[in-house]
Amino acid sequence: MILSTTSPICTYSAPRCRPSTAYAIAVANELIEQIGQTAVCRSFHTVTQRLSRWLLIWARCIRSDNIELTQELIAHMLGSRRTAVSTAAMVLQDRALIRQRHGRIQILNRNGLVAYACECDRTGQIQTAAIARP
Repeated sequence: MILSTTSPICTYSAPRCRPSTAYAIAVANELIEQIGQTAVCRSFHTVTQRLSRWLLIWARCIRSDNIELTQELIAHMLGSRRTAVSTAAMVLQDRALIRQRHGRIQILNRNGLVAYACECDRTGQIQTAAIARP
């Protein structure tokens, strides 16, 4: 088996890797690409778009539409002020995409949230699906 990654950040080629080594390299490459994607996302997209993306990612990770985190913690993860996250969450709530109350956010309309999120969410899903295949 020959493995090559083509990330602009990291290039690695290993002839005859064991499958577990190849998978570990693919996961590491995926994380590097996610870090780069997040940096670009933070530079070009609104807090509301980034919050939408982050809620979708988090919901997929925990396999639930009910997220129990404070806006302060979310703000820290997004690299934004809590007041900006609060305003963004109100926009999403006014559009009936989420319901928020006391450190809990419930996704009410996942498809609507996907439409509101920046394209970075779709890019990340494609990248993650590529390494998730057996």
